[in-house]
Amino acid sequence: MPAKREFISAMPTKRLFIEMLVKDVDLTDAIIDLVDNSIDGAKRLRPDGDFTDLKIEITVSETKFLVKDNCGGIPLEVGKNYAFRFGRPNEATPTDGSIGRFGIGMKRALFKIGKNFKIKTAAPHAKYSITVDVLKWSKDDAPETWNFQTDAPVQLRSDLNTHPMNELGTSIEVTNLYSEVSKRFQYAAYETEFRSRMRNAQNEFLLAGLTILINNEALVSQQVKLLQDTLLKPTRKQEIIKAHEKALPVNARYYVGLQSSSPPDHAGWYVYCNGRLILHADRSEVVGWGESSSKIPHYHNQYARFRGYAFFDCSDSEQLPWNTTKTGLDLESPVYAKARRTMVSLMEPIIKFINEVDREKDSENKTYTEIINRAVEVGIDDVKPLSMFKMPPKENVATAKLSRITYQKPTAEFERVKKQLKASSAEEVGLKTFEYYQKFEVE
Repeated sequence: MPAKREFISAMPTKRLFIEMLVKDVDLTDAIIDLVDNSIDGAKRLRPDGDFTDLKIEITVSETKFLVKDNCGGIPLEVGKNYAFRFGRPNEATPTDGSIGRFGIGMKRALFKIGKNFKIKTAAPHAKYSITVDVLKWSKDDAPETWNFQTDAPVQLRSDLNTHPMNELGTSIEVTNLYSEVSKRFQYAAYETEFRSRMRNAQNEFLLAGLTILINNEALVSQQVKLLQDTLLKPTRKQEIIKAHEKALPVNARYYVGLQSSSPPDHAGWYVYCNGRLILHADRSEVVGWGESSSKIPHYHNQYARFRGYAFFDCSDSEQLPWNTTKTGLDLESPVYAKARRTMVSLMEPIIKFINEVDREKDSENKTYTEIINRAVEVGIDDVKPLSMFKMPPKENVATAKLSRITYQKPTAEFERVKKQLKASSAEEVGLKTFEYYQKFEVE
């Protein structure tokens, strides 16, 4: 008989996803990745980026994990064809500016946490739920058994009779938790760490009005700030980067400067992709520290005031330089290769300035130190564009004269102005109101 060609199976096994894929991600990172899906729902619901009144509630206990949102739900077509797939199909319609990038985060998180999960979702045109016993589902690898089935017929609505807005959202409950997960959820120290990392990862969305509660306690956003003075001006630079000629452009924004005295472990670079924090206070060669081809030294505590913020935004999240767990950068990305050169060049003059400040410790002339001490922190949105930090000449420092403005106003009036300015202190309110008057009435 003539030889015939044979098909060789390349089908994955469910065990790969349930037991092996989860090993590549930390529990907290997996949960943060799960929350990313809710935020993508918020982006679909509010493409203008105003997330006021949108809420994500997370409950962790020794017996269950629950995340519930009012962020628009999972449309039926998305649920049927994309949301529960292992990986993102080529034909999937992406959310503009998505942070749910790779199509594995939700499943990986659920398999990481426990053995049973139930998902209930209500979108404008469909309401449905899915219940999965993971161990039972995992016993058969036949292609037709990979699908999940809704618990009941989908409740469909027409364009003229959609589900009410106050019903739209998704809840995901995981029970029969793995023992190591259940133990971690009981520790107060874990909840403290979990809250801190969740706030850091999603801070940009908290600033946009999103509410995230963990065990009924809301996370508090932290405004990103840099020291600014008439003679101490942080860098603010923007550039467009394309991975290749036909790729969608990545908008890269950099803010580099100093902050007030703070713990050394807060120093370094903070890198965001579509608003999601990827690197937190990074002081490694990944972001240029110890760069052999530049004048950037290895980090030590002398540079504790240094802060760098890099924001990469693109409607096509595939162009962004993040890894699959969103805990680091893709160092092979041509976008990041270009951005890293910019980051290093922006660091150099600020590192030089910090070195000069350090030398003043043994000198009677502490003019640079005085500049830092009198500078005030402002939100990075209030930093004026400056392509490169310039060290102020000492002769200018010595002759610079400053005046202090002090006055009092009724607290209720002050609070309304403070809220409108998005300021965090009375000093910042005074600075912003003065700058506004100078810009529109004097200049």
